[in-house]
Amino acid sequence: MNKCYFFNKTLGTAKITEVFKITMMIDENNRHFICVEEGGESQDTIVLAKRDGFDSVEEMMDWLDKKYRLDTWKEFWVYRWEVRR
Repeated sequence: MNKCYFFNKTLGTAKITEVFKITMMIDENNRHFICVEEGGESQDTIVLAKRDGFDSVEEMMDWLDKKYRLDTWKEFWVYRWEVRR
């Protein structure tokens, strides 16, 4: 049976252009792991981090680790949008 995910998001006047899931973890040796689900245009993790305003993948993952504790695999959904004017 397929899993279905429903998200009730109010994003104003933006058009959603891309949605995909990523999973991340930092192991006990401080190695960074990131898996980008198929379907996301941003398969390159450097591009993924920069599009979200970080200078590097490590900076992005360290920020997320402080907020969500990436000592175990965590799932995140990435929403890309363009603003309608």
